[in-house]
This record gives sequence, C-alpha cells and structure tokens, in this order.
Amino acid sequence: MLEIVAEAKSQVTGKLLKWHVRARLKCYLVLVSSLLLFAPKEVPAASDTWTGAVSSTYNTTGNWLGGSVPNGSTQVATFPGGVSTTSVILPAVLISTDRFEFTAGSPSYIFSLPARSDLRFFGGG
Repeated sequence: MLEIVAEAKSQVTGKLLKWHVRARLKCYLVLVSSLLLFAPKEVPAASDTWTGAVSSTYNTTGNWLGGSVPNGSTQVATFPGGVSTTSVILPAVLISTDRFEFTAGSPSYIFSLPARSDLRFFGGG
C-alpha cells in the first residue's frame, strides 16, 4: 500500500514539476519575444548637404550641414548653390552613396579622386 501511495505521489510531483517547467518556459518565451520586439533598430545615417565650411575634404564632418558625411548605399549627398567651396576631394577609401544630387543653381563642382579610390553609386548617380 505504501508503494502505491509513494508511486502516486511521485506521479503527481512529476506532473506538477512538468507543469511548472512549462509555465516558466512560456514566461521566458514571452519575455524574450517582448525584448526582441522592442529592441533598438539600426537607424541608417542621414543624407546631408555640402557646405564646404571647413575645407574641401569630403570626409570632414564640418563640411556637411548636419555634420554627417554621406557614405552608404541609401545616402544622398546634396551639393547646393551658394557655397564658396566647390572643389571636393574624395578620400582614398570606398565612398558609397545612392547618388550625388545638385540643386537648381548649383555652380560647377570639381571632384578629385586619389589613385586607387573607389566611388560607387547605388541609385540615380
């Protein structure tokens, strides 16, 4: 008789333990799913407008209106009119942009690329 009671108790304890483990697992899954849902997403760097305020070097953040050098396949580098620095020296590293955009009334710009540099356009060019 004691063996039957002990076995029944063992079965009940095993079922409770399994239920408890499943309940905890469900809680963990909900928690992890929630964290993934609200995890910060990578924000692409913004496109920017050339000012040439500091120098003629493309990679200098001070030469861009928003302080962000356009370098990415979705970036647009805008070159407006009314700036004094229209000579732009591109760096000897890969520059990737969607396109260079020239606003109405833009002066002629001169772009210099050092040997072995790479400039890629992914959009309209």
